[in-house]
Amino acid sequence: MTIRIAVTVALLAVLAALPGGAAGAGSTTIVLSEIYGGGGNAGAPYDHDFVELLNVSSSPVNLNGWTVQYATASGSSWQVTPLPNVSLGPRQHLLVQEASGGTNGAVLPAPDAIGTIALAASSGKVALVASPAALTGACPTGVVDLVGYGSATCFEGAAAAAAPSNANSVQRKQGGRQDSNDNGADFDAAAPQPQNTASPSAVRLLSFVAARTGAILTLHWRTAMEDGIVGYHVYRGHDGRLLRLDAKLIPVLLPGSGRLRFHAWQGPLARPAGAERYVLQAVGLDGRRIWLGSAWT
Repeated sequence: MTIRIAVTVALLAVLAALPGGAAGAGSTTIVLSEIYGGGGNAGAPYDHDFVELLNVSSSPVNLNGWTVQYATASGSSWQVTPLPNVSLGPRQHLLVQEASGGTNGAVLPAPDAIGTIALAASSGKVALVASPAALTGACPTGVVDLVGYGSATCFEGAAAAAAPSNANSVQRKQGGRQDSNDNGADFDAAAPQPQNTASPSAVRLLSFVAARTGAILTLHWRTAMEDGIVGYHVYRGHDGRLLRLDAKLIPVLLPGSGRLRFHAWQGPLARPAGAERYVLQAVGLDGRRIWLGSAWT
C-alpha cells in the first residue's frame, strides 16, 4: 500500500508539471508549416484561408485517408478537410485552401486540396490527422501534428503560437522545418507565403568563396533558404566548359544558428597556380538545376 501511494503521488506531481494546454509530440514526417485564417478579410493579402503542409522527412509519405482538421480556440468540435491521395516527396509542400471571408486579396497558388472551413484569423487550433474521422475533445490525442495559435487552449509545448491576423499567417521557423514540439517557440507571425506541390525549388545564396591551401581547394558557401533543394554540385571552368568536381550530390544541411546553413567542399587543385573559376549549382526536388554563383581562386 505504501508503494502504491508513493507511485500515485509521484504520477500526480508529474501531471501537475505539464502545461494545461499541452498536446502530444510533433511529427517526424509531415508537419503543419503555415496557417492563415484572414483570407478575404479587410487588409488580407490572399482571398482564402489556407493550411500548408511540408514533408520534413527524407522519404515520400502517402496522404491517402489523411485529413486537416480545425477547431476554435477553446472548442471541442472539429471540422474536417480530406487530403488527396498523393505521395508527398521529401521537402515538398502541399496547399489546402479553405473558406474566404470576403473579396479582398490575391488568388492563392493552385491548391492541392479544397475545403470549406472558415479559420479564425487570430486564434484557433489546426490538427493533421492520419484518419478521416473527426477528432473529439478540446485537446485531442492521436494526431500527426497540432498547432494552437493565439489564445488557443490546446497546443504543443509550453505555449501557443503567436496570434496571426488578417495580414499575417503563422509560419514554422527554419523554412518550415523547426519542430521542437513547442508551438510558441516554433512559429512566427509573418506575411503569408503559400506553397503548393508545384512550388519551384528556391535557394538564397549569401556567399560563395574559393580558397586554396597548398594543392588543396576548399569551396565554402552559405545559404539562408533551401526550399525544395536536395543538394548541390560544384564545377570548375575549363576551356569554355564546366567540369563537375564532386563525385556525388552534396546534400543540404539543417540550419545552424540564425537559420543559416554553412556548406563546404574540398578537393585537389587542378592547377597549383593561376586564377580558376568555380561555379555552384543547386538541384531541386523536381530535378531542376539552378546556377547560383561563381567564385575565383
